[in-house]
Amino acid sequence: MNQPVTASQPTHLVVTQTKSVGIAILLTLFLGPLGLFYATIRGALFVLFGVPFLFTVGAIAFGAAASAGSTGGLLGALAMIPLCAATMWILSLVWSVTAVNAYNQRLLAGAR
Repeated sequence: MNQPVTASQPTHLVVTQTKSVGIAILLTLFLGPLGLFYATIRGALFVLFGVPFLFTVGAIAFGAAASAGSTGGLLGALAMIPLCAATMWILSLVWSVTAVNAYNQRLLAGAR
């Protein structure tokens, strides 16, 4: 009997490792926003450039509103630097855990 001949197509398998939440936390804890690059590049760029920009705009507005011409406005603006750094650090920690979990979920959803 004649059976139709079917050509079998080669199957390609791509293996990708999941990212570790623990490594993301350690990198971000010790390196701050630079450690966020492990989890997400866009998020790291936003935290490194966007947050300081927003704090700079806020410091200028706060300094101008606080006092025009005295050193009080400058000191108020300089006092925002540690607040900006702490905000960047905490935001980076939260963002890295969220980004790694989202990456792993997308990766596992694509494997089904």
